[in-house]
Parts: sequence; C-alpha cells; structure tokens
Amino acid sequence: MTRAVGVVVLGMGRSGTSAVTRMFASTGFFAGHRDELMSAAESNPAGHWEHLGIWRANERILEQLGGSWFDPPPVASQVAAREWAVPVLRAELLHIDRQADRAPIVVKDPRIGVMMPLWHAILAEHLHPVLVIRDPIEIAMSLNRRDRTPTAFGLAAWELHMTALLEQIDGQVVTVIPYAHILRDDRLATASVETALRHIDPNRAAQVKPCRAHEAFEPDLYHNHAASHEHSQYLTDHQLELWRWLSSLSSGDQSIQAPAALQIPSIFARGCVRSETERVAHEKERNQLAKDLMAERLRADRLAAALTVEQHAGTSVAIDRPNQST
Repeated sequence: MTRAVGVVVLGMGRSGTSAVTRMFASTGFFAGHRDELMSAAESNPAGHWEHLGIWRANERILEQLGGSWFDPPPVASQVAAREWAVPVLRAELLHIDRQADRAPIVVKDPRIGVMMPLWHAILAEHLHPVLVIRDPIEIAMSLNRRDRTPTAFGLAAWELHMTALLEQIDGQVVTVIPYAHILRDDRLATASVETALRHIDPNRAAQVKPCRAHEAFEPDLYHNHAASHEHSQYLTDHQLELWRWLSSLSSGDQSIQAPAALQIPSIFARGCVRSETERVAHEKERNQLAKDLMAERLRADRLAAALTVEQHAGTSVAIDRPNQST
C-alpha cells in the first residue's frame, strides 16, 4: 500500500484550519520555510500557515475560472481546466515536498475545498485528508468580525463549501477533528496526530513528535462561541441538517458517507453567495473608479499649477522687456 507524504487540512475558512495546521507543524510536519508562509495578521495572530505558492496558484486559477474562496467555480469549468491547472498545482506541492528533507508535509488553504475537482487526484496521490469541523454560526461570526459580512452570507458560504467537499471526499477515510473539542482536550490533539500518522510513510512519520501537538493551541484566540438555541434561529433547514450530520462525526478516522441530499447546496445558498460576489465586484469597481478620479484630480492640479507658473513667467518677461519704440 502506498503511504502518503503528508496531510492536507480541509475545512471552511475560519473553521480552525490554521490552528490545526499549526498543530501538525509543531509536531514535525513541514509546512514551508517561514519566508514562504503567509504572514500573521490581526485576524490570525498565530499565523495562517498557508504556503504562498499554493495560495497564489489557487488564486490565479480561481480568477481565470471566475470563482473565489467563497464562490466555487462550476464543476464543469474545473474539469475542463484540468489539463493546464493540475500541473501548476502539482508543481507547487512537489516544491514543498522537495524542501521538507523527508519530513511529512502539511498543506492548508481553504480554497482547496472549493477546487476539489482540480485537487482531488493530486491529494489522492500524495496527501491524507484531515477534516476540521466547526460550528457554522461561529464561522459566520468570525467572518463578520473580520470582513463585516452578514451572518446569512457566512452560513451560505459554509454550506457551499461543505457540500462541495462532502461530494468530493465521499467514500474516503479522513481524519476528523472537531475544532471545539480539540481546544478543550490536549489528549485529543495528540491522538489526532497519531491517527493521521498511520496513513503516512513510516520513514517520514518517525520524525514526528505527537506529544507536542497541544503546544499549537491558544484558547484565548477562540473568540466566537455559538449557543445551541441559535442553530434553529439562524440556520436554514438544509443547513441545520448538514450541521447535525457533521457534528455527529466522532474525532479520528471516519469513512465519509454523507446522505446524497447533503452533497448538494440549496438554491438559497447559491443565491446568497452570488449576491455577495456581485457586491464585492461592484465595490472593487467603485474603489477603482475612486482611484481613477483621484488620479485625474491630481493630474488636473499639476496641470493647473504648471499653467500658473507659465503664465507668471510670461508676465515677468513682458514687464522686464525694454520698450522697443523709444
């Protein structure tokens, strides 16, 4: 049996994937050299743990396919792009592996979840999937805190992401990590790494120290907490059913076999996310127009200043020139 060279951390953005990736890195998995990792930010003070090569490649492909991290390109478009897109993604992954010095690697970018028709074959060849699960209301709250996006959008984006992901990993064995549970139990962090290591090449796995897994978590950074009664208040019926199924998954290795209905997003979710896509596009257009207007105003001011100088110089010449008629 071929063993994986590392793990890929899957899950919706703001679901704890950064913390889980940091967990694997703290035990000896290689995420990339520090200068090739996305810098920490106010929203992720402990780091994003995303390799910039993977991130840039995903962003370029999403842009060409007319999608984004929250608005997946149509599956047909991704399938049609495989011939040129898959080699680009595979090259970035192999670049990380070459630098790892035979340590297992860990890869994370939430964009992978909405690009699974492109990533699926690459992951199957090289990486064992780790699925991070977090309460969708907490995800929506976190997105609102970071981006000021409406709760309905955050929930719709979560629905699109998770349904697409479940469709692509259907029938696969994945290591499930419930984010809230792992923050409360250091032993679960260690156990999660040990479970994932069973799927990794033994020579690489020997370099990992699972007992250090708990060092990655800072509970003080866990800001958003959902109350149980909020699910029926904010989630649609489809989202509620999806969350109930996901939250029923135990930590550790699970064969993913979600009901077929949960692998298809609702029309409401698609519409809500599409509205946000259009809003973002219009906002970018407005920002660009504002920049263009400012540039034209500066140009007009410079021309006006130059004209004033020129007129002043002309007046001075006229005053200083001797009277030729005398």
